[in-house]
Amino acid sequence: MTYKNSIKIMYSNFSLCWKQLVWLVLSGLVVFALAGLVAMPIIDMLSKEGFFDLVKDFFEGIYVRPRKIPTSFADLIKRFGDLIKSHSNTLLDNYILLIVVIWLGVSVMRGLGLFACSGVLSAKMSSNAQIGYTNRLVSTLGKGLGYSLTHALITLPFLSAIIGLVVVYALLSKTILLAFVLLPVFSVLIYLIWSIKIVLFSCMIAEMINGITNPFVAFAKGVKLVSTRFWRTFSNAICVVLTISVVNFFVGVFTLGAGLLVTIPASSVFLAAFGMVTYYSACNKNFYISELIVVNLK
Repeated sequence: MTYKNSIKIMYSNFSLCWKQLVWLVLSGLVVFALAGLVAMPIIDMLSKEGFFDLVKDFFEGIYVRPRKIPTSFADLIKRFGDLIKSHSNTLLDNYILLIVVIWLGVSVMRGLGLFACSGVLSAKMSSNAQIGYTNRLVSTLGKGLGYSLTHALITLPFLSAIIGLVVVYALLSKTILLAFVLLPVFSVLIYLIWSIKIVLFSCMIAEMINGITNPFVAFAKGVKLVSTRFWRTFSNAICVVLTISVVNFFVGVFTLGAGLLVTIPASSVFLAAFGMVTYYSACNKNFYISELIVVNLK
């Protein structure tokens, strides 16, 4: 029911998706600009070494040499790694600063938006109250930043594991047959890691909305609360991960990326709804899923 109710709440509050889209675009432009400034020396180096010509050839080869895609991609990754390593003496500071800017920028952008969405949904679910997205974003800015930075820090092992799996998959996929054989294995591992992360953080924002100011304390209390229904939440989280990844993939492919302007912010609202429903269900609290429908858990 958690998964089903999360979808219902997302649809009954779908206007949040457009507000979330505006936030993601504006904050994304800021992060992109900062990252671009830091990355200019790296971009110049890659351009001089002819790396972007290799990228162009790779994308052209997708249509004319589809059987060589796995090999070409692995070669591209290897070439990129060799270039980064060979220039590490002169560009190490830029590498580190770029990673920090992207990591913190994306974390804060995602975290503030998710915290604002959760705040709006919390008011709607608890008392059917209407609170503006911008109002919630500004009024909870301090808590939102605390959540964002704490989330970024705690999720580093999960992020590192996922990046490691992607790199290993790219290096092992020497042939198209091997790529197809390994894809389900690595996909399952990534989905499991992602789902566990969602479960552990599912109640953190709700705990902070309900009075806990220390984000680490909120995380610990959230984990303790969700542990009482871990496997149920975990199975629902897997459904959430599959839904988000499949919908974004197919919409992105069949609309040439245009549909992602809807599905990406909708995914954020869906995650916010899932977190709030998980919290209310774990606490056995009643909540609204629309203006006229109340879920009675008592």
